Parts: sequence; C-alpha cells; structure tokens
Amino acid sequence: MEYRRPQSYEERFLAVSTKLERLFFRVAMLGFAGIVISQFVLSVPELRQVLSVTDGMEGQKISQDGDSQASMSVTAHEIIIRPVKGQSGPIEAWVKINGIPIVRIGESETAIKVKHGDRIEIDTSSKNGIYQFEIDHNDPSVTSPTPGTVVESSEGHAAVVEQVLISSNSLAR
Repeated sequence: MEYRRPQSYEERFLAVSTKLERLFFRVAMLGFAGIVISQFVLSVPELRQVLSVTDGMEGQKISQDGDSQASMSVTAHEIIIRPVKGQSGPIEAWVKINGIPIVRIGESETAIKVKHGDRIEIDTSSKNGIYQFEIDHNDPSVTSPTPGTVVESSEGHAAVVEQVLISSNSLAR
C-alpha cells in the first residue's frame, strides 16, 4: 500500500476553487450563448410569432414603410380657440403648436388646424393679467381636448392645452 502525504488546507482549497471556477465559467458562457441565440431566434418574425405569446397580444401592427405614420400626420382637424367673455383689457396672445407660433388671437375666436399628437400652447407673456381661453370643436374624432375646455394664461405662464388625440376610427380614413 502506498502512503500519500496529507494535503494541506491551501492545496485542497485550490483544487476545489479551481473546479468551481471552471464550472462557473462554463455556466456563464452557456448563459451568454443562450441569450445571443434566443435574441437571434426572436429577430425572425415567423419564429417570434410561434415562441412569444405576448406578440399576439400586442395592438395593431405598424407597417414597416411608414404608411400609418403618414396617414396620422396628413389628417388635419380644426379646433377653435376663443377668449372667454368679460375679461378686462385687450387680449393679445400667440397660439403655438409644438412650440411654433402659428396665429395671433385678438378679441375674436381663431380656428387652427391640428394633427394627432400636437401640443397646443396659448402664450400671453407679453401682457399683464390673467386671461382665459375656451377650446371648442365639432369633430367627434378629436377626443382631446374636449369641447368647452377652459385654460388660463398669465404673464410669464403660457396656457398648455392637452395633447391633441384623434380617435383611431378617424385615423383610418
């Protein structure tokens, strides 16, 4: 019988830790390879439909050529902005759409053309006082802002109207 010298603690520790290092490295490499392969497989639309349950639960698909984006931006709808009656002094305000001044409002109402997603502001920063404006329209496809919405603007603060939202039924036209 052959006699073996007992291993020291350091030698046993190095033997075990080397085996664990190799195991952890292999597991990490397999995980990385699995992620890369799964992302590649999910990049193929036919395979993604089969493998991913949530793909079927998504909303309407947007075409790759941008047709639906073009139809959303082409359709313009009219919104009327009028100063609320009974305000003191002359009213001078700029209507801005997406930060760009479009039309100047005086004492009478002003009609503006808006598209889905536009942001409307009414700026009276050049005048002292508080001014109120009513938003109105007769278009049932415009879901926001709602007719009769009143916004307030004052010196240094523009009135921010809700983002323009058009119902999906009108986008298909």
